[in-house]
Amino acid sequence: MRESINKIEDSKPLLNYSPDHKYLSHTKPSSFPGHGIKICILDSDRMRIADMSAMFNLMGYEVLSLDYVIGASNTIRDFDPDVLVLDVNMPAITGEKLINVLKKNLGVLPTTILYSDMDAEELEKLAMIAGADDHLVKNGTYLHLLNRVKYYATIKRFS
Repeated sequence: MRESINKIEDSKPLLNYSPDHKYLSHTKPSSFPGHGIKICILDSDRMRIADMSAMFNLMGYEVLSLDYVIGASNTIRDFDPDVLVLDVNMPAITGEKLINVLKKNLGVLPTTILYSDMDAEELEKLAMIAGADDHLVKNGTYLHLLNRVKYYATIKRFS
């Protein structure tokens, strides 16, 4: 079942739960001056998604958060993010397969940061094989991720 992205007027997240318990959250920037950068987070951990979404929203980014892979390509294509933050340890599919599915369905991946708790060397190897723009090991803080997203968003904004 394909979810649609609903418009919201304030910074409160919009949560849609489908019968198969998929999670979709779309937040628009709060009072911080928006700069039109859209971030998509694909991660199976809903608490992590909520934390990252709130952080990026406070920085003025429009955020789409997903915790599922089946059907995610259509939602990501419709949202057209500038930066994709991708956890490659999603249930039911390996990181390499997930990236290949997204490449096949999207044609070209947006700027992609692999963000995972897998071994650092394996994540680096996967990032190189997949052609990801960057990779980070989850370490409990989002500061490094925020800095990387800000870096790529700035490049995107001025290119």
